[in-house]
Amino acid sequence: MRPPWPTGIIELDTWLLDYWNFVQRGVPAGVDHGRYKHVELEAVRTGYNAHEESIGGGVAIDRVLLTAGNAAGNTWTAAISFILYLAQGTPINYAGFFVCLSGKVGSDDLNLRCYGEDADNIAAYQATTNNITNRTKTTAYTDKNEIDWPGGSYYEEFDVTDIIQEIVNRSNFDFGHHIGLMLYDNGSTSGTYGQFRGHENTSGKGPVLMVNTDFVKSE
Repeated sequence: MRPPWPTGIIELDTWLLDYWNFVQRGVPAGVDHGRYKHVELEAVRTGYNAHEESIGGGVAIDRVLLTAGNAAGNTWTAAISFILYLAQGTPINYAGFFVCLSGKVGSDDLNLRCYGEDADNIAAYQATTNNITNRTKTTAYTDKNEIDWPGGSYYEEFDVTDIIQEIVNRSNFDFGHHIGLMLYDNGSTSGTYGQFRGHENTSGKGPVLMVNTDFVKSE
């Protein structure tokens, strides 16, 4: 069960300062330290996203809507970045990546595979050829198959626990580094793709990354 969040600016400042001091002291994980136990943290959305098409490798950045899937043989890959306030090596209990599907083209199966970017601190996305697919992927990945769209704004969740753990375990990962998650097509029927709300969407329904970890103050 999620402990109570800080309720005011002063309390929030104190909470973040306590957390910063805690992770900097390098207290071992998996130990009940009284005030420090576990909670769900929401990673900070950076505002940076992009998608890339396989035909020509064109990349568009800072999108209101991101495309992923198979548009009649032209497969699309979407990429989304976050800032993660965790210390290197933090044990991850669970990480959920939520994307808001605002539309789907085609009535057949939409199958996507989520990778992380295998980097300590990712570079910003650029509108250059193959800027997304040229990036190194994590070994860990997770699949989401037969994605449907019931209408309206509908969230799909990807279990990215192993992906986030692999990134955080990198020797040069550090508190406040940028991480990236990428949605690749994974055998969708030709002509079937989805459109997901990006960071720049004014509806407030952008992607969300929630991480449950042991390295946080408990109440």
